[in-house]
Amino acid sequence: MLRSALARRGRGLLAGWLAGQARRRGIRILRYHGVVERRMDPVLDRNQHTLASFVEQADYLARFRVLGLDELLAELSRSGAAPSGRPAAAITFDDGFANNLAAAEVLSRRRLPWMLFVPGVAIFLTVMAFNFLGDGLRDALDPRRVSGGKS
Repeated sequence: MLRSALARRGRGLLAGWLAGQARRRGIRILRYHGVVERRMDPVLDRNQHTLASFVEQADYLARFRVLGLDELLAELSRSGAAPSGRPAAAITFDDGFANNLAAAEVLSRRRLPWMLFVPGVAIFLTVMAFNFLGDGLRDALDPRRVSGGKS
């Protein structure tokens, strides 16, 4: 039952090359969104795991080889497709919610590595790049802003 819960809830493989490489090597990448004491709103908390179920999942995962980011990249960069023996998993969190701290405590007690990906930084950099690009194009192409003419 717990295995099926892990399969349903933590099945998020990274897209593209990483997912294909990880799958061929028998590495499962589990993606979590957040951990809450109890679900208050079925719509807002639909991607959140309860703390109790997360503790069960962490206990189950402690029996496997759980990889940190460095180990995952090293495993994927090795030549050949032979897995290194034990089944492996990587635990990831997205969005950087404050409730990820509860998950961090659970995983730290079990000495399981985990990764946190905060997409806000990428969104911020993308928006700023477009702003700077737009400002540069406006400065270069707007005839009203061309300097050197009469005031």
